Amino acid sequence: ALAYGESRNAEAADLLGRIDARSLDPSIAGHVALVQAELVAAKSPKKALAFLDDARLLSPGTLVEEAALRRQIAIVATAKDLDRFDMLSTNYLRRFAKSVYAGSFRRQFAADVAGREDAGNASRTARLAAALEALDPADCRDIYLAIAREALIKGKVEEASAERRRASLYAAAVLVVTEDFDKGVSALEAMDRGGLDEEDAELLDAARSVAAEVRRQPVPNDAPSRVRGEDAATTVKIAETARQTMARADRLIETASK
Repeated sequence: ALAYGESRNAEAADLLGRIDARSLDPSIAGHVALVQAELVAAKSPKKALAFLDDARLLSPGTLVEEAALRRQIAIVATAKDLDRFDMLSTNYLRRFAKSVYAGSFRRQFAADVAGREDAGNASRTARLAAALEALDPADCRDIYLAIAREALIKGKVEEASAERRRASLYAAAVLVVTEDFDKGVSALEAMDRGGLDEEDAELLDAARSVAAEVRRQPVPNDAPSRVRGEDAATTVKIAETARQTMARADRLIETASK
């Protein structure tokens, strides 16, 4: 520890490398594993990832775990291990979204996503949307806009446009269940369905259906039974469509309501 503190990293790596962090007292085990990873990350990323796994397991729910998770994400992003990047990033966004370090992580996350070769891939886009569901609407919008900005800087104009459209859609979908209903409806009506991917297009349809139901006048009790029956059937169909296609927006809406 003294060698590490005095920046004698080669010596520290040799000495600490002989230690099994899992055999240490829980109060220091995670810290040691985190330092072990940092000392070997440049030369042996794979070994560093193993040490970081130990750090997370030994110090769950602490700053050590959060730091280890962020470091793993940086390593796999450099290695272009996209599947693991998606998995670890989703984990971080769901568990540490309110951390004081989350802002800097989101900026780096946006840069990494925008710089990927498969950034426009439909499967990757769906994974990204799933990862961001854990965030509140404002943070979700900010990340999409950050990705759009990074994509624009990198010359990926189509990706930038797609992320901006997605951010606008999610924000509008949330507004239709708040006091800014009219603003949300106007935004939804102005959107071009053809500019969205399949899942987002379905979300747009569902959000418009929900907005229409909110505005629809109830059928009077003295209306003919046939009219009431047809109206009820239509309502059930719209409601079922909304339930099926707005699953990805549920968490956003629940958070906004709080």
